[in-house]
Amino acid sequence: MNRARVLPVFSIIFIIAYAVALYYNLPVFIYYPTVNEFHFAAQPNLPGPPMYYYGWLSTAALCAIVVSALAAVLPLKTERWWPGLPWVAALGAVALVVYVNRVWFIH
Repeated sequence: MNRARVLPVFSIIFIIAYAVALYYNLPVFIYYPTVNEFHFAAQPNLPGPPMYYYGWLSTAALCAIVVSALAAVLPLKTERWWPGLPWVAALGAVALVVYVNRVWFIH
């Protein structure tokens, strides 16, 4: 496994998967801090607000791990990728996250 080939793939896929998980609300699990419990589906009867952040991170990590494992096995020509591609993906994902959360920034 070549780290120079797998890490850019992981970075790009993680950023994109996190933005998609946030936009479509696709957490692997939901954490309820007031009762200190994790659930795979929303539990509206539990007290306090749920935390989706950890679930979104897990969704992004799982997607990035799967795609990176495929990139480690499959013959990809990542050497010819533009070096700024992870930065473009990051800026695009940040723009999407700001767009999704615009109600918190604009009154």
